[in-house]
Amino acid sequence: MTIDPVTLLPPLPRTYTPEQAYAELDALYEQIPMLECKGRCHDSCTLIPASELEHRRINAVGKTIGPRMSGRSISNLRTSAAGRTPRCPALGPFNNCTIYAIRPFICRAFGVARDLRCEHGCVPDKILPEGEIENIMARIEQLSRHVTGVRAVPVR
Repeated sequence: MTIDPVTLLPPLPRTYTPEQAYAELDALYEQIPMLECKGRCHDSCTLIPASELEHRRINAVGKTIGPRMSGRSISNLRTSAAGRTPRCPALGPFNNCTIYAIRPFICRAFGVARDLRCEHGCVPDKILPEGEIENIMARIEQLSRHVTGVRAVPVR
């Protein structure tokens, strides 16, 4: 039996407006170390796991990042059934992120998490320990469920 890490977190206040939820998301994102990006990682930008709240924030600016899913099995996203890596729909014509300011947690964790090291030599201020990544992901999922009522769909 798998334990849902969200159930282990302290409860959130009864109500959150979308603006409060987005402010809380930004506070969680601020816990992620800085990374001086060389801008060469666009090939790693594929269909990405994100919470429903992150999807709604992105959809509100007229963009989409693909299907909703959780971040539990990130490695499954690297190739499609045809053996090709799908391109992130938020990449612009010059391989730039068109949602950079509101990009989801997984995009922010790229290069600063032990399992998501940058292959282009970008070095973070520090590497996030696995427990810290799991805690931030659980808090984002908790906030998302609380505000949207939607649970993340696990990647298989």
